[in-house]
Amino acid sequence: MVTAAVARRRARRRLAVPAPGDRAIWSAAPVERWLAPRLSAADVAWPPAVVAQGAALAAATAGGLGLVGGGPVLALLAVLVVVGASAGTLLAAGGRREARVERELPALLEAVARGLRSGAAIPTALREAAATGSVAAHDLATVLVDVDRGLSFGVALDRWAQRRPRPGVRLVVGTLSMAMASGGTPARAVDGVAATLRERAEVDREVRALATQARASAAVVTLAPLAFGALGALGDERTATFLLRTPAGLACLVIGLVLDGIGAAWMVRIARGAA
Repeated sequence: MVTAAVARRRARRRLAVPAPGDRAIWSAAPVERWLAPRLSAADVAWPPAVVAQGAALAAATAGGLGLVGGGPVLALLAVLVVVGASAGTLLAAGGRREARVERELPALLEAVARGLRSGAAIPTALREAAATGSVAAHDLATVLVDVDRGLSFGVALDRWAQRRPRPGVRLVVGTLSMAMASGGTPARAVDGVAATLRERAEVDREVRALATQARASAAVVTLAPLAFGALGALGDERTATFLLRTPAGLACLVIGLVLDGIGAAWMVRIARGAA
């Protein structure tokens, strides 16, 4: 016979509910919630839990090395540098998924045009194009799901443009809206918009290639002070003692790291604006 206490314990195990006496020391759920949308925006397919664990391991390793080499202050600075560099890299790559969607739009429109030329109606051509497996096709599949739930095509397409506020997406939304409103088989118009988007993508690719040198220069300017500082501290014990064991040295070290981070963020912003 199963007692009430045993039944409650079994229910907790099935539902993953902790017992009243159990207390979690730390939960990664807030970190994973912060990471999930940013990993998606950066077009990173790794699970948030894996990324959080990797960042925590890297920060712990850096903190341990800093503790051995220079004490608690250096350990704290090492952890802050690792966490800040990881978060900055993730935020800097925040527009990669939207850029990928825009690069995939020409192929998506060409798939729609192929369906129209084969004699399919516009809704059927859209559903066939949405099954191609790209990120842009996934966005189109989301539009079709909204339509299946009762929204009109125009409203569903407008919601897509709101989710992806990119010029290419707005152009595709306008083209498909006109095609739905005009009727017929506007395959030639859809092909023309696809060609326009492909030419625009080629220009954007060339601009990004030209901006690569600026990004490389920004990386060198950012990392050079850190490398010279580390070499100086390793090669001269007096320098290491001043930077790590005196208030003036620690103040110089913190100010230098902060200014270096501000300069890196400024250069990244300039390079992205040029691109």
